[in-house]
Amino acid sequence: MPTMNDFPKIAVLIPAYNEQKTIKHIVNRCLSYTSHVMVIDDGSSDATLSIVKNTNAEVFSNTMNMGKGATLLKGFQLAIERGYDGVIALDADGQHNPDDLPRFLSVVQQTPTGLIIGARRINVKNAPRVRLLANKMADFFISLAAR
Repeated sequence: MPTMNDFPKIAVLIPAYNEQKTIKHIVNRCLSYTSHVMVIDDGSSDATLSIVKNTNAEVFSNTMNMGKGATLLKGFQLAIERGYDGVIALDADGQHNPDDLPRFLSVVQQTPTGLIIGARRINVKNAPRVRLLANKMADFFISLAAR
């Protein structure tokens, strides 16, 4: 299975807000695939920031909560400034499985200039209907924008 070091320079970007329960596991799983892990703490009021500072990830922080979108934009800008060719964004709460990183890399190898979006709806039986509807709407608009 390919590692992230076999590809263009790609960063794993993890925006985090009050994720002290999950952040260490997520970061360490990502670090098992690559040393290029960037965590941006979004003004957490819990121990998230101190936990990630004790990992080998590159850590940044917002002085106040800016929201996920603004934090991702900051991360994309930081990745560009550091010479990364691409970014894989993962949620800090464990909704995205870091063990899927090699699968993304295989797709990156086949489509190096494309936009790749992973689907996390494996078990939709237990998901609230409003979330399923929101996800379908988001999928539609992302598909429309990518054309």
